[in-house]
Amino acid sequence: MKSFYSEFRLRFFHRQAALLVSRWLFVLLALSFQVSLAQTPTPFDCSTGLGYILTNPTTNANGNVTSFYSFNLSDGSSTLIKAGVLPEPNRFLNGFGYNTADNFLYGYRYNTNQIARLGSNGEIQLLTVSGLSMSGNFASGDVSPDGILYLYGSAGVVAINLNPTSPDYLVAKTRLSGSATAALNGLNDWTFNPVDGKIYGMTTAKNLVSYDPATNTVTPLGPVNGLASETGAFGTAFMDSFGNMYIGNNASGNIYKISTPNMASSPFTATLFSSSLAGKSPGDGARCANQIVLPSANDDQACLTSATAPLSLSVVANDGAGSFPLDPASVRLVDPASGSDVTSVTIAGEGTYSVNTTTGVVTFSPASEFTASTVTYTINDTQGGKSGPATLTVSLCSLPVRLVSFTARGVEQAITTNWKTSEEINFDHFELERTLDPRSGFEFLASLAPKPDVMKGDYSYLDKTVQPNTYYYYRLKMVDRDGRYEYSKVQSARWELIGTLKIFPNPVATNLTVTCAEPIASFRLTNSSGKKVLSQAELNTAQLTFSVTNLATGLYDLQITTRTGVSESRKVIIRK
Repeated sequence: MKSFYSEFRLRFFHRQAALLVSRWLFVLLALSFQVSLAQTPTPFDCSTGLGYILTNPTTNANGNVTSFYSFNLSDGSSTLIKAGVLPEPNRFLNGFGYNTADNFLYGYRYNTNQIARLGSNGEIQLLTVSGLSMSGNFASGDVSPDGILYLYGSAGVVAINLNPTSPDYLVAKTRLSGSATAALNGLNDWTFNPVDGKIYGMTTAKNLVSYDPATNTVTPLGPVNGLASETGAFGTAFMDSFGNMYIGNNASGNIYKISTPNMASSPFTATLFSSSLAGKSPGDGARCANQIVLPSANDDQACLTSATAPLSLSVVANDGAGSFPLDPASVRLVDPASGSDVTSVTIAGEGTYSVNTTTGVVTFSPASEFTASTVTYTINDTQGGKSGPATLTVSLCSLPVRLVSFTARGVEQAITTNWKTSEEINFDHFELERTLDPRSGFEFLASLAPKPDVMKGDYSYLDKTVQPNTYYYYRLKMVDRDGRYEYSKVQSARWELIGTLKIFPNPVATNLTVTCAEPIASFRLTNSSGKKVLSQAELNTAQLTFSVTNLATGLYDLQITTRTGVSESRKVIIRK
């Protein structure tokens, strides 16, 4: 009997062969309409199952520069295809989707009437679109199976036909605008579901929404649990062939899976799939939805309280299921000498690892001279799909301090880091470290002494030496009195600068005015209990004024969101 994967590949090959002639015709005709850059884009190969990530860091005064990565979902590795895919000006690209009709990515070039065809070599061709406003910004995009690019942004929902044989080729048609798109506010990417033909996306408020191109309607689907640690936009979204949805958070780089949202109901649940894009800021993503997703093995860390006692760890709990559930019995260690999959490994001077072939639990028995050890392992799904390698690292629990939490958060013109401990015995000090790129190392930022005569403590540090709209990465070094140390997990944050945001008068009794250098899209005013008391969406103005005469005296929080999706909060005092 053929395996599931053999049958899947055979069906995919037959479908690809049937479309081969029409796809080459598609490409040849499209070439006559393109605005060429230096080289010609080459098509992607859908069968690789790779995802594609576009990052848009602000590098200088000339704005964002889009770089292009491939992302292997099975082992979490990412490969830079091209840094800076566009020359100046208007280098910011977003809203990309994978067109299965010709195997190219298509997305929007900000502040132009052009879309970009992006190839596997990182080269692009710019295509001018009739009826597309040069002042619009579209952050969300994907391509339907019949070759229609659906964009969502400041101009609402716009559809662009990518089929060169169509009379509407490269013509933009507005499908929805105004209040009809209210539920899409805060959406930064969306993706076609190959099962039901609808488009799904995640808002910054962690709500799932869908858009049905057939009926031209937007449906709020409800909140998503499992994302409490995430902040900001979810700028990456793609599907697998079974309609499982994968979303990436811009701030953390974590990729989450929402199983078959078309078959589930609110509240939905997101589970961590991969943490390997930390530091990449995945601002936009796309993938060929005709392929399954293999499981993802994620790195594990553990520490021994005794150098003689064994340690058992369920590595499965930290791994991500792709299109199919994980098979705990498939966990295998990689022999460092032969590279083969085994159930037991002994490393001289470190110890012995063994796998329970039923539960997948890995047990480590340390050698007498053990200080630290690392082993590589893999895991399969229930259909035999194999993950890439991940590591399990075991060390001694050296510090008499227990870290409960460590967070970083952007505030006005600064970033605040906060941490809590539940145990401090013979502990010396904390060192806070910072970097713009975790791959290039960290630099010392500040040293803080423990609080005297306490067993636990709350700590904070306000970093005022940061630039706006730039992600900074922080880690905490906890140093013992004998010089031994341990690091916390890395946390990232940035503070948003919305032009010259001003609110006046403050305190206010009657009318409050807000001005901003960027067009304001919406505002939300909440009281000290977190209850919304005023709000308005679908704005497009640099100045707005609203009355607070009916509101009680007190402290309120005003959140302003611009048309580009940037949000910032200000405290407002209402005093009668």
